Amino acid sequence: MLKRILLYAIVLACPLPAMANSIVSTTGLTQVTAPPTVGGNFIVNSGGVLPPQIIFAEQQAVTLANPLVTDTGTIAAGTLIDSYFFALNSSIEYIVNTSVTFSDPILGIIYKDGPDPYGQNPGPFNPLFDASNFLGAIGTTYNFDTSACGTFCGFEVVPAPDSDSASFNGNTAFFHNDYSIPGDFARIITADSPAPVPGPIAGVGLPGLILAGGGLLGWWRRRRQSA
Repeated sequence: MLKRILLYAIVLACPLPAMANSIVSTTGLTQVTAPPTVGGNFIVNSGGVLPPQIIFAEQQAVTLANPLVTDTGTIAAGTLIDSYFFALNSSIEYIVNTSVTFSDPILGIIYKDGPDPYGQNPGPFNPLFDASNFLGAIGTTYNFDTSACGTFCGFEVVPAPDSDSASFNGNTAFFHNDYSIPGDFARIITADSPAPVPGPIAGVGLPGLILAGGGLLGWWRRRRQSA
């Protein structure tokens, strides 16, 4: 009985673990584990293993050694970040609105195709994808070269006829896409908040353990005397 009392005292003195950074909710997207390969038509080529509209976590808690340029701005060196990958890909054309909410604020999104992807002299595919692949999921191979994507693995924004768009407000990102093959992809960068350190809690630490154990022990002795 005495051992059980001391065990209860230890449990009372232990703080609960902190919640991890994560995706809180999605609309129109399925959260999956990182696939082995990412590139043009990688969802179509999965043979139905992957749904057509997905998002997955990449590397987490990365401290940027250099500034990271995104299509929505530059994130300063020294910033602690998390990375997520958004992908739409289907052999059938769809027009969709999707969104994702994270536990931490969004800092930037890489999503645009090169300039004038439908033109006679389209620019190269957005180099910001390759430049940020150091944030890719461990064990996943990323291939955005011409043979895999041409100029079309990002979002074809205005004035392209697809009028794809990406934006964010606080912790939520919003997307509009007219997509099919080879896919519409984006990399979303969020802040990574360090796990909160629990503040002083009654009963926490050695003094609390002694007080809790002493109180329970006194209760146990009084109970035995009155029995």
